[in-house]
Amino acid sequence: MKMKLSFLYLAIVFAFSSCIKDELTLPAGVSFKFDMLSHQSEDEEEDEDENGGLKSFTLFPSGLFSIDKGTLVVDAIEFDGRREEGQDVYFSSDFPGPVFARLEEQSTNFDIRFDIPQGIYNRIDITIHLDTSQQPSLILEGSLKIGIFEPVLIRFEYNFPDQVPVRAVSARPGQNIVLRKDQPSTATVLIDAGFLFRFVNMGILANADRIDVNGAKIILINNQYNTLIFNQLGSRIQGSIAVVFE
Repeated sequence: MKMKLSFLYLAIVFAFSSCIKDELTLPAGVSFKFDMLSHQSEDEEEDEDENGGLKSFTLFPSGLFSIDKGTLVVDAIEFDGRREEGQDVYFSSDFPGPVFARLEEQSTNFDIRFDIPQGIYNRIDITIHLDTSQQPSLILEGSLKIGIFEPVLIRFEYNFPDQVPVRAVSARPGQNIVLRKDQPSTATVLIDAGFLFRFVNMGILANADRIDVNGAKIILINNQYNTLIFNQLGSRIQGSIAVVFE
């Protein structure tokens, strides 16, 4: 009798364990979108009175610098996830062509969605493969206005097919990323223009070389023009990209 009970107990445990394993293989839908955190800084100067002293409470804007548009071109996305239960999950995307993301519009030329095994993920590493086959992999645009002068277009171009590793985070700080089969999730690839341009002030930009592009003089920053500024920005690319799961 004890032997029969033992076999019955083992059968129940095995069946329960199999159910758990089956649950951990069920797919959770995850959509990827692309966005940016724009950057804006304003420089103010204190006006002087007729005797050369400072007028209290009299300020006027002397400059305005903003970065609020951009495109990101992606060749592939790698996913490497570690779960509390179940096997680790790894895959690489197989896109029909480059992903062109218009950052300020949160739009792409086609939808990006993956079916990823559900579960509680202790860690998710995303590697973003940048594409340069048709245009620079990252373009950020904005303007600089100094005093009474007309605004000047600023265009930053990063034209390297880098592979950028990013440790994904949950939109709920301090919590693991949870993917559920019955609850679609969104992963946002976020470009932080403020982080990227943090150490580039308006004085540096005002003295940058103006380049003729299609008949207009612009501040073009890439590996050919204004290279000192470009090198400073290029070294911060990896730190300016985040992936947030909601």
